Amino acid sequence: MKDKTSTPWVMMNMAMTADGKTSGPKEANGFPKTPSMSRFSSKADHRRLLQIRATTDAVMSGRATVESDAIDLGPGSKHWQRERCRHGREACNKRIVVSASGRIQPHCLIYQNSCSPLLIATTQSGLASARASTRAYDWIRVEAFGEEKINLKQCMRWLQKHWQVRRLVVEGGGHLNDAMFRAGLVDELFLTLCPLIYGGRHHATIADGVGFTQLSDAYRLRCVERKRKGRELFLRFLREPDGKV
Repeated sequence: MKDKTSTPWVMMNMAMTADGKTSGPKEANGFPKTPSMSRFSSKADHRRLLQIRATTDAVMSGRATVESDAIDLGPGSKHWQRERCRHGREACNKRIVVSASGRIQPHCLIYQNSCSPLLIATTQSGLASARASTRAYDWIRVEAFGEEKINLKQCMRWLQKHWQVRRLVVEGGGHLNDAMFRAGLVDELFLTLCPLIYGGRHHATIADGVGFTQLSDAYRLRCVERKRKGRELFLRFLREPDGKV
């Protein structure tokens, strides 16, 4: 059972095709045609993403996801910054990039954008690499949570204690999402269902990685909201009390 007194309320926001894919076919050069959710979802879905971010203290994503496109995990336009302030939050949310290896590409937008503090959550084995890559950026902080694998519960407790993060949204990728589910940390899931079929066994889903091996261990959610906008279906789920089937 999640300890709600020491960890933030954790939301997850993802968009997927009707067959459960979050990325699609590759071009001849090997790069995905759709490296990020917004490439195949609508403007309405992007607006929803910014609405959700506006309710949070921090946005978290995996290294491969933020380095795949021009992503900064920021609050968006001045409108959304004012909306945050109207609800008593800082104009710009804090940002977290998760990288167990600590090997990042510092030229990517996420690291160049100094709009708000950025935490690189890594491991003891990745600590030196991450610090060496970011020492020129005083808005980036590097912290280790675990030896070889990231201890996400420890990370969540640190965020609440040291960064006063009470509400956080996770935006992929699939391996980070999977780890968050297995750690029992996801309280709320926002899911946009897009009317496309990609097929293929190698395309990413909202929860890749290790997964659950037994049905009895599967993460349990209940749908509490359904809205149709245009061709897309917007769903919201809450975690069942025990998080299990």
